[in-house]
Amino acid sequence: MGIRDLYKDIMALNMMDDNDEKESTARAFFQNLNTMQLPEYFNWAGDIFDDLHVRERGDKKALLWMDIATQRQKSYTYAEFAANGNKCLNKLRKAGVNKGDSVYMMVPLVPETWFGAYACIKGGWRWS
Repeated sequence: MGIRDLYKDIMALNMMDDNDEKESTARAFFQNLNTMQLPEYFNWAGDIFDDLHVRERGDKKALLWMDIATQRQKSYTYAEFAANGNKCLNKLRKAGVNKGDSVYMMVPLVPETWFGAYACIKGGWRWS
């Protein structure tokens, strides 16, 4: 079982009704997870978000954000989210941030925070 299959299985498991079938499926899933060979290299942003979510549901809504005070909303599809995250990633790379560097984000919880987190994961940076 590859890592993408693992994520597909957990997404399907999360969509199941809470019942005995879900419990037995979850037990089998975690037993498999605990014994599987882990990949030498794994990058969630590239391997799962881009290669699975953007590819399979690029035009579907990935993020809905609302400002509680003004009721203003912003919505992004998976493809739009990835494009914005990649813009952030490229700006940080041009600014000299390299793989393994630490990035400290001091921003409110706005969509750009999520684009920055995605960029940090994809770029191989530690962020907080």
